Amino acid sequence: MKIHSLAARGTQTFQACLRSGQSPPTPVYVKLRAMRHSPTKLSPFEFRLFRRMESLRGSQILVACSGGIDSVALATCLARIKDKLGIRIALAHVHHGADQGAIRARDQAAHHVRHLARNLGLDFYLARRTGPELRGEEALREFRLRMLEKIRGTEKFDRIAFAHHADDLLETRLIRLVRGTGLQGLRAMTLLTDQTVRPFIEESRATLEEYARFRNCEWVSDPTNESSEPLRNFIRREWLPALEAKRPGASRAIARSFESMVDSANALLEDASENVAGNFVSRPLYNSLSITQRRQAIATLLQNLGVRSFGSSHIDEIRKRIEVPQKVIRFRVLKLDWEINAEQIRVITSSLPR
Repeated sequence: MKIHSLAARGTQTFQACLRSGQSPPTPVYVKLRAMRHSPTKLSPFEFRLFRRMESLRGSQILVACSGGIDSVALATCLARIKDKLGIRIALAHVHHGADQGAIRARDQAAHHVRHLARNLGLDFYLARRTGPELRGEEALREFRLRMLEKIRGTEKFDRIAFAHHADDLLETRLIRLVRGTGLQGLRAMTLLTDQTVRPFIEESRATLEEYARFRNCEWVSDPTNESSEPLRNFIRREWLPALEAKRPGASRAIARSFESMVDSANALLEDASENVAGNFVSRPLYNSLSITQRRQAIATLLQNLGVRSFGSSHIDEIRKRIEVPQKVIRFRVLKLDWEINAEQIRVITSSLPR
């Protein structure tokens, strides 16, 4: 895998690099020539985003851009407020590789983001997969995050900006609920973490689409979004619209309910974090907890270790293995090696994915 910082060079050179996965023939790092933008006032939407981003003045922000409407709107909006905030932004696109049947759409998206960066006067980074085909949305997502984090760390950006919005948050929470998540999973995406920012997380998809059209944005459509086969697409395209048709306002009501549940859960999760230290939990302390507290302690432990894909069934399996009278127990769950003695419940850190 190679990461390239590309400037406004010829389309032919760029296309050759894109298809071959090779480094561009020219070296290092060149900044794109900025276009002149007319000094117009910020729109109400842009002003909201400006206020939301004020705490990040002076930051270096890498914008993850797929070329779709949400990330194009984010790039456009941040480009318009960056000078007022004194922030540096750049665009990054992750190309998933030359898989059969998908290469044309992926090339089109990469070219579109490259031209968007040029038009906005921003630096552009391309990460392209050259290995075996990845199967499944989770594998592709993990690849994207890994490449974006690599660019962020190498190029000294403070945060990665994602275009997730309120509808994405609702869909994510519904998916996790279907998979049997605990309170930890319902917390999902937030505005700020140490390494990410999601400026649109309080905005609806409809608001972003309205803004994109207001600013005459151009974007590409991902053909995989047309299928209702993935669970997220089914929820977005069929289940939520059917629910809205039956009960108008139901989506907003569910979103408010989730927020109330998360608010109530935060105190409990803070208590759980006090029971967990790094990769272990005190076994005597664990045995003194209620069932709910035990579940939250295990969830917090997994979260501390960077484990993402776990649900209630995994927590129940771990509890079943732990809550036995033996003094020494060893087992493997979630591809992690667990070791329990009289004093500690711990995960062997050498078993963590690298």
